[in-house]
Amino acid sequence: MTVYQRNEILKKIVVILVTGLTAAVALNYFLIPANVFSAGMNGIAQIISSLLYEWFHIKIDTGTFIFLLNIPVFVLGFLKVGKRATILSFVNVVCVSVMTMLLPVGQITDNILMNALVGGVLLGLGVGLSLKMGFTTGGMDIISLVLSQTTG
Repeated sequence: MTVYQRNEILKKIVVILVTGLTAAVALNYFLIPANVFSAGMNGIAQIISSLLYEWFHIKIDTGTFIFLLNIPVFVLGFLKVGKRATILSFVNVVCVSVMTMLLPVGQITDNILMNALVGGVLLGLGVGLSLKMGFTTGGMDIISLVLSQTTG
């Protein structure tokens, strides 16, 4: 392995950690406490987690559902998009899920608009960094790549 390859791997690991942290902070400190739902798989995971708690008083972290919902998407991505990008995306989703489970949910501000804005910016930062490095944050990103490749 050359120095360049090692540096590229190190950069991707750092981006995965930063993406995981920004997504977890966005979800646990801004979106979840304000009952503002994200888009894509993260939003679906938030909805499932919220409904389970409200209807059945079963508390399961959003991070758990983020991971579970992405499993079939990764199978599709592995078959259609490619192994390397899908594996990096899988590691990214595991990192986001684990950090979301580890960080406590806490409200920084009561302003719903501020929560939505900061949460959206942080999630967008994570998605942008991931795509720039050649992998995704899972979920709808992989589905859009598959659709792009199959439909042109």
